[in-house]
Amino acid sequence: MRKLFVLILVAAAGYSGYWFVGSSAAEKGGIAALDQLQADGLDISYDSLTTRGFPSRFDTTIENIDITDPATGLGWAAPFVQIFALSYQPNEIITVWPNTQTVKTRNQDVEVLTQDMRASVAFDPNTDLTLNRGTMEIDAAALLLGDTQELRFDRSLSSIRQAEGRTNGYDLYADVQRLNLPDDAAALLDPSGSLPRAIDLVKLDATVALDRPLDRHTSPVNKPQPTEINMRDVSITWGDMSVAMSGDLDLDTTGLPTGEVTLALRNWPAMVAALQSVGVLDLRSQKMLSATLSGMSGDGDGPVEVTVKMRSGAMSLGFIPLGRVPRIRF
Repeated sequence: MRKLFVLILVAAAGYSGYWFVGSSAAEKGGIAALDQLQADGLDISYDSLTTRGFPSRFDTTIENIDITDPATGLGWAAPFVQIFALSYQPNEIITVWPNTQTVKTRNQDVEVLTQDMRASVAFDPNTDLTLNRGTMEIDAAALLLGDTQELRFDRSLSSIRQAEGRTNGYDLYADVQRLNLPDDAAALLDPSGSLPRAIDLVKLDATVALDRPLDRHTSPVNKPQPTEINMRDVSITWGDMSVAMSGDLDLDTTGLPTGEVTLALRNWPAMVAALQSVGVLDLRSQKMLSATLSGMSGDGDGPVEVTVKMRSGAMSLGFIPLGRVPRIRF
């Protein structure tokens, strides 16, 4: 019995030592990561960074954190952020954000309110800490854009995981449910007011190949860039209007895509009106596109499927120009 008791004491002391070493490493690692971001050009301040959770967890809390990129004016601030990990599985973490945060831009600060916002991330157990998978969930979010404008959505789910059989490839999924746009944006996209107030669903399901892996070396000055995009379903459902995109794109070193994208359109007149309203189409192109889609749909404004080609920096639907192709850079 005495030997068993001594063995238990030794094991407990050993595990306690492991936890305190691990918690110290978690704190030092967090501080080092923030210091590296600051060395990369970001302005960072925080009141404290502490790790608790003995005996089974490493619970790290950063108080009053404020991060700003002077080059872009973008920033983020929060009263706290919490990072949790099991002490025996430190390469898998859960991050929890407060109900109130602030996103900063050059023009204004945006207050972000959420009922719940959390993410889980798993890294490969190697020295580079390569991203293996991650998930983020947000419930009941509101973005306050000044005194009168706000954007709201009921729920959002997003995920990323290593794509099987693809070097530096990642499967991406994201959706936003019941998205209420600010009044000005809603009036611009739906000038006739014929669509419901809330966009039912915005969805992304794609695989992206990058020029380097997502790992601990990733930073604002060392960002992996996309080289290929395979879109399985990139879609918007808004009342009786929907747009669903699928197709493959190759990107050059400047982010300029080349390829073909298939669009399945429902209630395309509302979509064409939105494109003209935001300035993508001039009046001449709008009339040509409407005539083409009307002819393709068979019954005037019924569902239609079209292919948009992207070549040499320009988009076109057959002989109808649709403007310049946007560069895709992270």
